[in-house]
Amino acid sequence: YPACFKAINKANGGYGSVLNYGIEHANGRYLKVLDGDDWFNSSALASFIEKAPSINSDVVGFSYAEIDDISKTSIIKRDIPIEAEGNYKAAAMLGKSASMHSFIYKTGLVRNCQIDFPEHCLYTDTILVTVVLDVSDTVYIFPQDLYQYRVGREGQSVDPRVRARKLNDMHKVLSYLMASLDFSSSHNGFAWSQCLGKFDIQYKEIYRLLNGDREMIRQLNQIASSNAVFVKSLAKTSRVARISLACNGLFSPYVAKMKGFM
Repeated sequence: YPACFKAINKANGGYGSVLNYGIEHANGRYLKVLDGDDWFNSSALASFIEKAPSINSDVVGFSYAEIDDISKTSIIKRDIPIEAEGNYKAAAMLGKSASMHSFIYKTGLVRNCQIDFPEHCLYTDTILVTVVLDVSDTVYIFPQDLYQYRVGREGQSVDPRVRARKLNDMHKVLSYLMASLDFSSSHNGFAWSQCLGKFDIQYKEIYRLLNGDREMIRQLNQIASSNAVFVKSLAKTSRVARISLACNGLFSPYVAKMKGFM
């Protein structure tokens, strides 16, 4: 199918490099990212392709299947709290957080965001879903589990051992978001709530995976504090962030206590 599929050979620049190249060269009306170790439900994909000509929303939201690579069990998940198919206002449908597995985006909308993804960096899909959903006005709910997300595989980016080595990559992602987002002009407030949640998780990961590494805490505090209004809200909504900001990396002797409420 040469009109549909293009094999690209390029220098390895990591996940962000793939996004930069793919978005630049995509020629479809909608754009979807698929990781190399995941797959699409072929029936759901065929249904969407049949329906796509009549859809004109900024993004399309799906449920997705999380499949454990060891037990082979599957759990259906959704980031949007409604199952009825149709077009909705994004502000009413988007929750406080979302993953890239749940959404397809209008290609033109993604390009208009002018995202320059950091290269040689994992977790840049967080930038894509945060920035694009924040400027979306409409979302079409397509209640089928299109994305098949494999978990439990050794060496994947969400493997705790990989996370421990790559927490600096998430620092880069959060730093990019804080530098590029204008929270005051947010369309629907999604980026604000998404970033609050991501910072909360990152603080907890540093304590859980790196035993409360002081320098990592200080770096994350600095990134959060780059926006004075945001950091105040973060301190109010996240207990672990509030303590870390107050102690500026000196909370490490109390890691055991910290784990008690995470």
